[in-house]
Amino acid sequence: MIRVEIGAGRSGIGRSNGGMLVNRIETAEGYMLPLGGPEFWLQAELQDAMDRIVRQHFRDLLSMPRAPYPRVELSTRMVSSAGRCYPDTGEIRIATLYHRDHGIDETLLVLKHELAHWAARWRYGAKVAPHGREFRMIVLELDPRITVTCPPFAARERAQKR
Repeated sequence: MIRVEIGAGRSGIGRSNGGMLVNRIETAEGYMLPLGGPEFWLQAELQDAMDRIVRQHFRDLLSMPRAPYPRVELSTRMVSSAGRCYPDTGEIRIATLYHRDHGIDETLLVLKHELAHWAARWRYGAKVAPHGREFRMIVLELDPRITVTCPPFAARERAQKR
């Protein structure tokens, strides 16, 4: 059993029967989360999903010495785009606000969309059109539900910028 000392929205430290130190934080909804917060777990979930997708669909790209292995980063600042891919560095950014407003299933579609950009660049070359024929072929291979545009999100944050 874990005894945790917590103030509202603050971290607490408790000890299990084995003497192991356990850090937890209480969210506004009353959930107990390990320190690092939901973004840490979302990033880990997205990275795991991406690793599975890359191994399943893009084995040919893994053998290319110049193609960087993609990595997921979360952005709390993105409010107009759900995701962004930088194929030359392998960086894929996903908006945490999009996940907040649309959930994990829609966020995984954004991840697949961005992975399609990465794959199109390395499979067909640097001159490939952003949402061109090659990109659409990869999208159909990954998931036909992937779209070019995303539904609106982060309305509160956009309103605060005005």
